[in-house]
Amino acid sequence: MLRARFSKAIGGNWQQYIAESTDASFAVQHVEPRDSGEISQAILQSRSSLDIESGPVMAAVLCDVGQRQSLFVAVHHLVVDLVSWRVLLEELEDLLLGRPLFPASSMPFQTWSAIQAEHAARDVDRRSAIAKKVYLGQLSYWGVTTSGDISHTPTTTERFILNIETTSALLGSCNDAFRTRPVELMIAGLIYSFAAVFRDRSPAPIFNETHGREPWDDSIDLTRTVGWFTSLFPVQISTSERSSLLDVIRATKDCMRSFKDNGRSYFASRFINGDSTHNFASVFPVEMVFNYQGVYQQLERDESLFKNVPVPDGCNPASAAEAAKFSLFTISVVIDNGCAHVSVAHSGITKHQAEIPDWVQQYESALMDMPNLLQYESPESTLSDSDTDLECFRSPIHCAESAAYSLLPPGMKEAVFSGSNSLIPGMKPHNIADILPVTYAQQNYITQGAERPPLAFNYLHVDIGPQLDQGLLKDSCHKLVNHFPILRTQFGHFQGKWWQIVLLDVEFAFSTFEVNGSLSEESDAICVRDSEQADPLGLPTSFMLVRSRSEGNRLIVRLSHAQYDGVCLPFILRTLVSIYQQEPLLPAIGFSTYLAHARNEQTESARYWRELLQGSQLSRAIAKLKPEAPEEVFPRAVLVERDIYAPTLPDHLTMASVVSSAWAVVLSRISGEEDIVYGQVVAGRNSDIPGIAEIVGPCINIVPVRAFTSPSKISEDLIFDIQEQYISLGQADSMGWDEIIQQCTDWTSGLALDTVVLHQNIDVEPEIHIAGATGKAQWFSHPLQVAHHIAVVSQPQGDKLRIIIAGNSHILRAEIAGPLLDMLIETIIMLSINLQAPLASCESSLPAFTLSNGS
Repeated sequence: MLRARFSKAIGGNWQQYIAESTDASFAVQHVEPRDSGEISQAILQSRSSLDIESGPVMAAVLCDVGQRQSLFVAVHHLVVDLVSWRVLLEELEDLLLGRPLFPASSMPFQTWSAIQAEHAARDVDRRSAIAKKVYLGQLSYWGVTTSGDISHTPTTTERFILNIETTSALLGSCNDAFRTRPVELMIAGLIYSFAAVFRDRSPAPIFNETHGREPWDDSIDLTRTVGWFTSLFPVQISTSERSSLLDVIRATKDCMRSFKDNGRSYFASRFINGDSTHNFASVFPVEMVFNYQGVYQQLERDESLFKNVPVPDGCNPASAAEAAKFSLFTISVVIDNGCAHVSVAHSGITKHQAEIPDWVQQYESALMDMPNLLQYESPESTLSDSDTDLECFRSPIHCAESAAYSLLPPGMKEAVFSGSNSLIPGMKPHNIADILPVTYAQQNYITQGAERPPLAFNYLHVDIGPQLDQGLLKDSCHKLVNHFPILRTQFGHFQGKWWQIVLLDVEFAFSTFEVNGSLSEESDAICVRDSEQADPLGLPTSFMLVRSRSEGNRLIVRLSHAQYDGVCLPFILRTLVSIYQQEPLLPAIGFSTYLAHARNEQTESARYWRELLQGSQLSRAIAKLKPEAPEEVFPRAVLVERDIYAPTLPDHLTMASVVSSAWAVVLSRISGEEDIVYGQVVAGRNSDIPGIAEIVGPCINIVPVRAFTSPSKISEDLIFDIQEQYISLGQADSMGWDEIIQQCTDWTSGLALDTVVLHQNIDVEPEIHIAGATGKAQWFSHPLQVAHHIAVVSQPQGDKLRIIIAGNSHILRAEIAGPLLDMLIETIIMLSINLQAPLASCESSLPAFTLSNGS
């Protein structure tokens, strides 16, 4: 596309072709400016040279100023979009650093254009083309009569920034209540605030601009295709649906979900012939265009060759002022440094100008209110969830025929079902719904259980009210197992690897115990007995009802940690309550969906980790903290904890980043190194799968963190760098530790975790209301349970922060755990109260402790 040319055909329509000449397709200047004015002039000349008919469509200016270089690159918008920019900058960096480029695997833009036109003409979305009538905006309401009224007028922009906590909630937990997507919440807030301020009219249609890369066939790969893919579709809701913000959110979601392929089909159908093209073009300029740009920060890393810098003033070509505008208002949202930056730009408006700032303020308030408003809403479906065309909400059991075994290596299915190599002895092939690989986290949990069977399973319990219907509870537990495939999953070893086998039917395990002693002591004894008798490779899922005449009822649920994580566990319990109360359920999204998506993202994930970890080594602390010779065969738990007052931080920094940074400084002190790499627990749910928050399965993952702790580095810079690394992680959070080491580093294969940081900002003991009482889910603490690496855990507790260091007696000497915790806490305090101090001054204030083993 960087060699594209455009020309007018007979009839006045534009057409594009690819020129053979490379030299005429780009222009590069090398300047050594004496002042900023010369830089602006060079950039102005570069931008003015772009010519879509004769070329070039790409121009660059390389500026040498003393020991500093800057590169300005301009590419005509007709040939790139934001996704394309990411691809171009990644590959430019690879070329400059002498790294090989990956072969072009994505479909060329010209091929995509041709097959999309053919598909749109053959299979036009009639619902979009006919039912989606666009009610024209009211330009006259703003004093605008023609498009010329806005094309040559100055632009005014209103802006606001949401803090990290609000932004994180809008991107994550706020979407749990109605299974929304973040962009649906953003547009709903815009509609709601508009209606609140401009009460004398209906809300304007909002044309949502999307990246347009949603093919109708999964075999079409557009992830690294360079071109302009943008699509537009109108979002409108009726005035009767605007009584509350919750109503607007529901209606906005349903409206947006009614467009196939995120609006791409609708947009393509506008151009199937000359008449439809003319009719669609006549709608513009519209009142509002909304553009959620997401997070484009993959290159913002310490070791990246490129860093974004502001473009100097005075370098806009004259053509910029002459460009046609498609809307009166352009609303843009971009995530930068973990915060949502919102801008509302408008031009040519002569009426109702005074109300616009109030509208923008109301929009900010609506977005800020959403976390508090939605966190108390129980999950519920909306009208679009019942639409059978929505593939993402189909039951995995119903999809199993087409998707089963698709993640297996060639020949494995045949080997498993040959009879001579049984994956699990005695299992009948016709009862297997699917066989799936395991994640790195699952492999760890399964291996630990196989090595020490009493630790194979975890046990949680919840107390149940006096109105218990025992038969209904048993039936509800059975239906819960049938509802979630992961609860019908067993694990087995085959050809040197662990696999998870999803069964169609299982032998449902539900036991009842009548007890006379203490409910707590009796429950613990039941868990211990079960852990000693259970087959570690048997079906993990089991239910035990403990009944005491004096203390009531308690339900114990047995699971393997290879079946769940902290995000989905509350959803499992809420679903059990819904079944018990005979409420309708939405179809479950299977864990296989997550695994398939992670595999599809592996190339991009590997690129991210390869660039982040180039030239690094895993920091080793255990070698200096462990005893010289363990006294016992099986390790004992080593754990120290303390509560401190949570440090006060500026809005742009998070507590998780401070704790992680503090551990990096401590590791640097222990190892004597400045380039530090350690593990961090992540939720693993950054994937853009609809309903990702409700996928039941262990998406949890451990990924590397790389920190540079040079003595001259400012504390705030270290915290900010680690925070930026977490934000830019994106969907690379699904790549396993073993895959990262094997594919992205030159580390020793199979290198074990050393130290891991976890910021636990979720309720580990969720509450449920069932049978007339509210019970808090609590875990049985097995006396043999130990951490297998040094874990640094932080837990917010109101205005306090609990800091925990855990390990075992084979990797962490008990006498050194306390001083290590002291050092970590002092570092947290020093970093947070001296943000502008260099790390050297922070380290010099730390308490000393002595390392042995020749260190």
